Amino acid sequence: MVLAGKVKHFGQIVLRVGLPLGILSICIHQLAPHLTQSVWAGFPEQLARIHWTAWASAFVLTAISLWTVGRYDGVAHQHFATRIPRHQARAAGTIAIALAQTLGAGVFTGAFARWRMLPDVTSKMSLKLSVFVSLSFMVCWMILTALGCLLFPAPSWTYVPSLLTLSATPITLIAMFRWPKIHLKGYQFRFPNLRSSAAILFWTLIDTTAVAGAMYVLLPSGADIAFTVFLPLFLLALGTALLSNTPGGVGPFELMMLGLLPQLPAGEILGSIIAFRFVYYTLPACGAALSLLRPFKRDCPRKIPENLAPNSAGQVDVQVIVQNGGRLLATANGSCAIWPTSQTLTSLCNPLSGDMLAALDAINAEAEVLGKHPFFYKCNGENAAVLRAKKWSVIHMSDDAVVFPQTFTLEQPNLRNLRRKLGAAQKSGMVIKIDKACPWSDMQRMDHEWQNAHGKARGGTMGRFEIGYLSNHFIARGRT
Repeated sequence: MVLAGKVKHFGQIVLRVGLPLGILSICIHQLAPHLTQSVWAGFPEQLARIHWTAWASAFVLTAISLWTVGRYDGVAHQHFATRIPRHQARAAGTIAIALAQTLGAGVFTGAFARWRMLPDVTSKMSLKLSVFVSLSFMVCWMILTALGCLLFPAPSWTYVPSLLTLSATPITLIAMFRWPKIHLKGYQFRFPNLRSSAAILFWTLIDTTAVAGAMYVLLPSGADIAFTVFLPLFLLALGTALLSNTPGGVGPFELMMLGLLPQLPAGEILGSIIAFRFVYYTLPACGAALSLLRPFKRDCPRKIPENLAPNSAGQVDVQVIVQNGGRLLATANGSCAIWPTSQTLTSLCNPLSGDMLAALDAINAEAEVLGKHPFFYKCNGENAAVLRAKKWSVIHMSDDAVVFPQTFTLEQPNLRNLRRKLGAAQKSGMVIKIDKACPWSDMQRMDHEWQNAHGKARGGTMGRFEIGYLSNHFIARGRT
């Protein structure tokens, strides 16, 4: 078994390293006819003919792209709730991507760079961040490339794949919203929420447009091609290069550009690609490599908030959210109960202590850390007025009745409907019992029957059947 495991691991390494090298070898063989002696000799002259304004534009567009790619890591750190300072997360992401896109093996190269730059992030988390950024970028690249191929002139063979990709996009988003977590072979995968997905798609749009622009301005001056025609072609070549996993995408990118731009001389296209690689790959990679010599300093230990104890709050609705990962959030002058869902960070009921303004500031800050929408649920009218004054949308949903057992009486005019329903229940033979020994098996059977009829219990403010939680609470049961 040990030998088989080692052989399998060795085979994975060979495949991971050998496949990109094999692709690179094939591409070089295909490019060889275009790399004649005259083409090699003409590269210096061609680079010298590029106007300084084109070089300056390429550097500016490269800077925009590098500034953008750091935002991917900002979203990734929110998704995994690392609580790394935003500027550090973005800077480490920029350095990691600048190295990974040049050296190849992007997931592992990027993971190493992130681990090196962020001492507070473990190697395992660095790999998770790298995988998240790589996969999310590829998905967004597919969507944007499909959109570009349908909106702008593109090869005819891209029509059907583009149409299928865009048709599947809303279905995928609905599935991500409905099933934010999936379990596969003992592992749990959590999709980014809709806010994070929209952010990644937006930054990918800015990034890919800037990269395409950096290449476009370096094309030969005689190249008569509009940017709207060039953009989908560049995106196709970029995706091919990324999927090949060769260092810098060398080989597949050149072949795709030559094939997609047959109207331009091959030598001039290759010369522009050399200039582009110098501006977008070589210089940023050198700067990123130097940055690895000065990683960020280790931050002071960050206190992770503890989960909410079942009996630590007086409100029943607040107590029950411990079943859903609810916890207390400290505010400037008190605390509030928060309930993280896949899309929102919900503050439940009124602040347990302190005022609403402090709770508002605290939940806004925490929602930003987690990349979720802040939300308040079931607060009173006074606190709703505070939220409305802060430009929040407020919806009146219901009015709660607060009962004081010491002074409560049914003999009130506004309780006639309640008296009627209680009388009907009494006539039907309904009896409320309080037993010292709770019939857990009967209660569990009723819960199974309810879930079979209505679906899985979502919890929330209603809670779920859980013996450990109910054991600490008052229980009354009725029978006829």
